Amino acid sequence: MLGAGPGVMALALKEGNPLIDLTLVDKSSCQWAIAYLNEADLINVRTFTGDSVAVGTTWCEGPVDLLVVDADHTEAGVRADIAAWLPQLPIGSQVFFHDYDADETWFAEQERYPGVKVAVDQLMAGHEIICRVGTAIVYQIIDKEG
Repeated sequence: MLGAGPGVMALALKEGNPLIDLTLVDKSSCQWAIAYLNEADLINVRTFTGDSVAVGTTWCEGPVDLLVVDADHTEAGVRADIAAWLPQLPIGSQVFFHDYDADETWFAEQERYPGVKVAVDQLMAGHEIICRVGTAIVYQIIDKEG
């Protein structure tokens, strides 16, 4: 998960599948996310403190089956995250982009990150859209060239 924030998404992932091998990457220490997970008695979470692009380009922890992108919400930031992490995603893995597009949602007036949508639409065009959920979109990696 790129961008741990306060830990809400991490908590949802761990509650839905307590056995998931979850890794959080954030510029800050992930202290809030870890605190929430500990309170819920959900542990076994690794953290990396640093820039998500730097962590992705040096990643040597094995393939990533699900990548949650919720870090830098600029077009350049999302492009850099996709470029850094796409090589770590095997065919069949999924990518969840948070804050992709708030149009026609309850968040339309407050959650505006147009760069996320532009970068995702361009760089993920060769992959399959699995679903749209709220402000998010989920893709499945269908080939390593796309």
